[in-house]
Amino acid sequence: MIRECTTEILTRFSGKVPNTLEELVSLPGIGRKTANVVLGTAFGIPGITVDTHVLRVSQRLGLTDNQDPVKVEFDLMEIVPGSSG
Repeated sequence: MIRECTTEILTRFSGKVPNTLEELVSLPGIGRKTANVVLGTAFGIPGITVDTHVLRVSQRLGLTDNQDPVKVEFDLMEIVPGSSG
């Protein structure tokens, strides 16, 4: 999977890691969680990364009723200042 991802970066993006969520998730093996981590770490673009722990804690705090990580991400984006999708 890593080889396919790096090949796509070389061929489609001239060897540069893309800096948008849409472009990152178009790469093999890259989902929203990884894309948000890359955007935040490499490009300083804020986002919400929903893993198992974020999902459970946000539900326990009453911040979301959703089970789907993408839906939880969007729920949290509405209440967390400075987050974007």
